[in-house]
Amino acid sequence: MKNLWQFILKNQSFIYKGLLLIVSSFLIVYLFPKGGSFKYEFQKGKPWQHPTLFAPFDYSIIKSESELETEKKAIIEGQSKYYRADLSVVNEVKKSYTVQFKNFFKIPVSNNDYDILFDFGKYLIDEIYKYGVLPISLEHTGNKSIFLIKGNSEFTLNIDDFIKLENLKNKLNDYFINTAFDEYFNIYYELLFEVVQPNISLDQKFTTNAVNQAIKKVSVFRGLVQQNMKIISKGEVVEGEKYLSLL
Repeated sequence: MKNLWQFILKNQSFIYKGLLLIVSSFLIVYLFPKGGSFKYEFQKGKPWQHPTLFAPFDYSIIKSESELETEKKAIIEGQSKYYRADLSVVNEVKKSYTVQFKNFFKIPVSNNDYDILFDFGKYLIDEIYKYGVLPISLEHTGNKSIFLIKGNSEFTLNIDDFIKLENLKNKLNDYFINTAFDEYFNIYYELLFEVVQPNISLDQKFTTNAVNQAIKKVSVFRGLVQQNMKIISKGEVVEGEKYLSLL
């Protein structure tokens, strides 16, 4: 007995900790409230076999994985893309136009029509680059409404406002309406087709960031069930909103 008492005194710290661990475990397992569990069994698409169920408290309905994926897909497809204009291209095109003009219009510089024809060509360039020129290889998909970053400014446009080189001839027709330059149409077209260059490109970084920000705002909850609200009646099929409210 003396040896036992000495052992207890010598190891009282360890014994105390051991007893504390055992008591704590007992309280957690047997005395503390159990985690909430749903006492009803049910199957999606099958009738509710239990009494009419009312919400015991307020809780949110969580969206299904398929719903969240559908929302994210809609955001990606509906997000307006960002495009960027290269302002230096226009200056290069005008320089090239000045050099090439005399190769297409075979008239002396001293001719009175020279300056008139030259200035009309500059006007055409300004109109062509009012919004910008897309590369031939660029294929736009999704929302036609886009954002254009031009210098320090941002504009909302329609993708069809831009010009593609393969559509240049059709666009030029619009600029020649009610003008006195019809007889020179083909010459202007050949000259501009020679000098005009794409100046619009997709800004993938801005577009991706916008999509990611929009996706972050997608809520995982699709509604609220208030306390005492009827969730489902006996015999009703477990589907749709009722199924999600039971999850």
